[in-house]
Amino acid sequence: MLAPVCGTQHSQIMSDFPARHTEHSEYQQLGWLKSFLLSALAGWATAIFLAPLTGFNGSGRYLLPLEGRLSTDAIVAGTTLLTYLMCVAILLIVVVPSLRLLKMDRPWAYLLVAILIPICLLLAFPPDIDDIIFIGSPSFIVTLGIWVMLRGKNPPSMRARLATIAQALTAIGIVACIGFLISSHVILTRENEAGGSLDDATGGRHVLGGVATDHELLAYDWAGALVSYRLPDWRSMTVAQSGVVSVVHDQSGIWTMSLPPLPRSQQYDDPLQPGQFTVSRYDADRLTPLASGKFEADDRPVAFLMRDGAPVVVGRRSIYQFDANRNGWNSTTLRPAMERAPGDIIAATAFPKGNTRFAYLAFNIGEFGGGILKIDLQTGVLQKVERRDSDELCAGPLNADCDPVTGIVPDPTQQGCILASIGLRHMLEHGRIIRVCDGRVTVVTEMTSRGASIGRKIRQSFGQKPKAPLPFSEAFFGLVADRLGRVWATSTRAVYRYDGKQFQMQKMPELERYGDILATTKVPGVVILSTDMNARNSLSGSTPLIVPIN
Repeated sequence: MLAPVCGTQHSQIMSDFPARHTEHSEYQQLGWLKSFLLSALAGWATAIFLAPLTGFNGSGRYLLPLEGRLSTDAIVAGTTLLTYLMCVAILLIVVVPSLRLLKMDRPWAYLLVAILIPICLLLAFPPDIDDIIFIGSPSFIVTLGIWVMLRGKNPPSMRARLATIAQALTAIGIVACIGFLISSHVILTRENEAGGSLDDATGGRHVLGGVATDHELLAYDWAGALVSYRLPDWRSMTVAQSGVVSVVHDQSGIWTMSLPPLPRSQQYDDPLQPGQFTVSRYDADRLTPLASGKFEADDRPVAFLMRDGAPVVVGRRSIYQFDANRNGWNSTTLRPAMERAPGDIIAATAFPKGNTRFAYLAFNIGEFGGGILKIDLQTGVLQKVERRDSDELCAGPLNADCDPVTGIVPDPTQQGCILASIGLRHMLEHGRIIRVCDGRVTVVTEMTSRGASIGRKIRQSFGQKPKAPLPFSEAFFGLVADRLGRVWATSTRAVYRYDGKQFQMQKMPELERYGDILATTKVPGVVILSTDMNARNSLSGSTPLIVPIN
């Protein structure tokens, strides 16, 4: 009598086993997925909080859309998150099974792996990714740590406590991320409501450069529109609708150079068509043309300067100097001709103190570099100024292939020398201020990030020689001299004044909206604007543009 009963119960248990096993397997899979997502999001949050400590602070817009156009940055941030999740998945897939196969699935083993990963990465990779390692390694350590809490071989009671702590920490990180998203959206909305879109055609974030006096700021934009802003009430008036590519100021007044626009279909390797440039003088709210000159194919001007009160236009193959006696242009052939550069790049220029024969041209082509050229305006001899300390990619401190030069001024302390600023934010960031004396390049100041300095210390402790220049330093986006001869530099976080020995940091004042631009006059001697001029050739977002008051 008992056998049929037992058999029936056994059959029922066996028939229920697949369902229970499936249910347990699904529950286990959900647990693994939960552990993975919680640990990955905690690591991502850690990366967000570490980014501002490094020269990689421009990466904030990739970890979270903190600046720029919210819709575009949100897509980029989402893509970054997916990429991060893929990296975490690969890490866990490799580390966890490996430790279990080696029968080392213990918390101390995970801790050892977490410590060895950044050290091995620093020793294996070049120093130009120290900041990435600095940000990524702690976030992966957090990921592994929370994974151990949730999945490690711990007593049930301890595991429950650790899981609660891990979930609480992860929840805090997620809430912080959501808070960043909301606050960035609110800030952007308020900015747009305060004074119209930053994409207005007349200036705004499209400002490329300008000059200023005590009573007026003249700024030109991507479209070549020249706009006058009265100070201090910031009333604006359009002086020219298009064509202006450079504005300079000297003792004789304010001068502009205009060029015909490039075709919209113009590509980098396309030949540059011949055309005509026009030099005009600005006076009484209007431009008065002085003289026009013709340039040949592939000789499109790249620089405009004033030499002893006379306009000078520098093309890719020729120098055009205005002769007042015959009311025309004298042409001198450049030897050698300039290497090809994008057709709409206009260089900043400076003469060494006390010498107007030699002009230095500073090129800013973003991620494509730029560099400095020295030109003998009397003979047309062209000299490329560089200093590459090794054969490594982007070795500096002045490398035309990697270093965009964002400003250039006469050195007030040394005869025959100039100072120049270098700054690039293209996912990563680097920059410095250099001195050039008769072709010799030395570094005046360079501020490295925390990630890079820690990486250098670890490398040196293992016997690796330090690299020069230092990786991931603060990017300088402007260098100017005011009418008192004081030299000013600016980065995205501060303003610096040169005291003859070093650059003293001052707090960057908050920019205020005046119509279609963001600006401030709170730093004596200069006007600071917000611009996206560097975003044309890099992923820099908004950067400061500093204009001296003459």
